[in-house]
Formats: sequence, structure tokens, C-alpha cells
Amino acid sequence: MSSLQVTQIEYVYGKYEEANLLPILKMLETEIGGKRKPYGMRGGAIDLVTFLEIVISFVAGVAIRPVISKYFEGFFNADALKKLGEKHRQQIINWSTKLQDDIEIIIKAFERAYKTTVPITFQGKPEAVAICIHLGLSSFHIVLNHENVSPKLMRNLPKGVILALRYLAESSIPKDATALQLYFDKTSHSWKYLFMPTPQAFGRWIDRYVDLDTGQVVRITSQKEFIDKFKPSDNDQYKFLVDPFREVANKT
Repeated sequence: MSSLQVTQIEYVYGKYEEANLLPILKMLETEIGGKRKPYGMRGGAIDLVTFLEIVISFVAGVAIRPVISKYFEGFFNADALKKLGEKHRQQIINWSTKLQDDIEIIIKAFERAYKTTVPITFQGKPEAVAICIHLGLSSFHIVLNHENVSPKLMRNLPKGVILALRYLAESSIPKDATALQLYFDKTSHSWKYLFMPTPQAFGRWIDRYVDLDTGQVVRITSQKEFIDKFKPSDNDQYKFLVDPFREVANKT
């Protein structure tokens, strides 16, 4: 059993897939612990189709000290953080470091365990394995089995998760951003895009994202623009919050 420091794990999946998932579940439980949380029916408005969600929450009393809790709930902005005392700033840095270490352990365990499972598909396309972090009213998703994810991208993922969480903590994100997804740049091998679709995007295309390198919020005006920018693999059709290939995407 590995020593996760500030996180706890639940495995969320359909009861009907448990037999197929047993090898990967047993390996993950052995390496990082966690509890199974099967559900009876698939539901929800997003197009992301997962056969397994690794749900991360923070350990009460260890990770969620008052100042850190406020930090990750977005009560502090960049200027407010500068005014914190050195003790509190160091507390946040230490916590972030432990969280990054935990995510690295989880990802390495996933890479080993994923080799033990059989492909699971929906309408002929592979389903996703995703990390899901609940942030109050928002959910933050990271798909681990994108077709074009390289070993280098997987090594860089913990850093990308922390970068995204810091952005969410320090920025005033729109209240309508209830579903978020971290995505990668194949050229730089970094996880630098945070998809933040508006409510109007669902059923059409992902219409808003953040460039985490610059902090710039960018709007996308068409399905074609999204595909040209991010070049999603056809096999990854059901690994996005909004299906980038759906036929109705350009209708208003």
C-alpha cells in the first residue's frame, strides 16, 4: 500500500462492468487503497463516457486546514495571497507539493493497472478512465487514456493538475463553469488547456477554455475551430465533456 498523504480515493463505475474491472480495481486498491462506489445507471448531461472514475477528495483535518480550504475554494485572489503571512504561504506550498506527490503515485499506479484491463467501448469507441476532483459546485476531470497521451505527457500530468488547481483558486472563474477538463498540448508535452464550457455549449461544442500558460480565457465559435485547434482523435470521441464530433454541434 502506498502512502498517499493528503488525498483519499473512490472508484466510481457501473455495476454491470465490475467483472471486467476487477483486475484493475484490485491492483489500484493494493497500490493506493480506495473504496469502490458502483452505480446502477449512467446519467448526466456531459458527453464524457467513463468506464472508471478515480475520484479524489482531500483528507479532512490534514489537507483542509482553514487557510488552504479558503485558498482552494477561491476566497483568495493573487493580491490577497501576497498579503498572507510567510507561515500560511509555506503551508500552501507544502500542501501543494504533497498533493502533486499523491497525484504522481496515483498516475503511476493507474499506468500499471490499466494494462490488466480489457478495452471497454461505447457505440464502438473506447470509453475513458478519468480522475475527477470535486471542487464545490464544479467537477474537474482529467482523462488518463487519451489516444495521443505519451509517456512524457503522463510524467508531466501532476504538474499540470497543480497548475490548473492554482489557477482555479486564484482566479475568478465564471459561475456557470460547473464542468472542467484538463487537456494537453502535444507540441510542448504539457497539460496547458483547461476546458470550461458554458451551459450553452452542451449539445454543440466546447466553446471556452483557459490557456494556463498565460491565464487567458479564450472563446471558441464553432465545432471546426475546436477541432482545428485541438485536433482530437476520432477514437477519443467520448473522452470530452462535449463530443467534438457530434452531428448537431453547429446547429443553433
